[in-house]
Amino acid sequence: MIPCSRVVAALCNIAVWYCCGPGFVMISRTRCCRRGSLHWSMCDSNWSSGSINARAPTVLLVMSASRSGSTVLCNLLGQSTGGFGVGELHRLWDADAFANRMCSCGELVSQCSVWRPILEACYGSAEPSVLRPIFAEIQRHRDACTRVRHMPALFQRLSPALRVHRRHYLDALEAVYSAIHKITGCRVVVDASKLPAYASVLLDSTTLDVRVVFLVRDARATAFSWRRRKSMAVRGRTFTTAQYGLPASAREWLITNWAADRLAAGLSRDRCLRLRYEDLMRQPQRSLAQIARLAGLDERALPLCGPDQACLSTAHLIAGNQNRFHTGRIALRPDEEWRAAMRRSDRWLVTLLTWPLLWRFGYL
Repeated sequence: MIPCSRVVAALCNIAVWYCCGPGFVMISRTRCCRRGSLHWSMCDSNWSSGSINARAPTVLLVMSASRSGSTVLCNLLGQSTGGFGVGELHRLWDADAFANRMCSCGELVSQCSVWRPILEACYGSAEPSVLRPIFAEIQRHRDACTRVRHMPALFQRLSPALRVHRRHYLDALEAVYSAIHKITGCRVVVDASKLPAYASVLLDSTTLDVRVVFLVRDARATAFSWRRRKSMAVRGRTFTTAQYGLPASAREWLITNWAADRLAAGLSRDRCLRLRYEDLMRQPQRSLAQIARLAGLDERALPLCGPDQACLSTAHLIAGNQNRFHTGRIALRPDEEWRAAMRRSDRWLVTLLTWPLLWRFGYL
């Protein structure tokens, strides 16, 4: 008989090919991890617990598709003792947007009491006019190796040009993580950059101790969330969520979770934890304690003030969902409005497009 896992892999491959084009081909776990035949960041680098610089911070990366709860998780863990949440760090180098980028404390990132000294320690200045050409160069390397179209390259031989971009981008990441560690004194930097291609670059580091939380949410819930329009005013500025149609949101969910699942398969259990958003919100104390142990945080020092509530203070997340601005007592419960409000035809369409991975993650 054909093993069930191979059947699921074949179905996922068909679904990815149908939604995303023939360039996205799923590779079996055996081929991905075979040393010397295909590129796999864990194999090509000398990344092991023994090679980590003891003075370097631990990086806890939240890897997920969009609208999966990564910002909430980053904020919760970042406010535990010894943690510092940065939000979607990869957005720092959006050169055109940096001058107006707002930290979750309400100040511009360039004027924030925490981020300004971090930027000065890393780049010698926090002034947007000075940083713009530097960030434009880092952005060029970032966009050349971490976009959706680069995800298939995670499991293939890397071209020389792509290796160069990854090396330069990793240099920028290591520099800013070191500056964050130096200025804040944190032991763990919590990064919600989400992208599997970003995670692949980060895992090539020989100086950072990288741990990964692979956060999964039901594709129908994320599709419903993408169709809702929300606005929030912060200090005279209005933040409005983007909107995607069902096929686009299903495609993003499928590609990202496919690549994240393949990447997580090559990591040991003491480096990676897969967690469902629904389980996180239904059992926050248990789930956050698991993640804290993975990252080396004190599970007794999490910002929880009840079995399903958290007490959040002002944080310094530079990008992410609007909920990064929330402070005070917040309820931790799954957002399942989609079950009652989503049209049956829409639910069936998203299910049809994503069902192999929905089945794999226990949603069917």
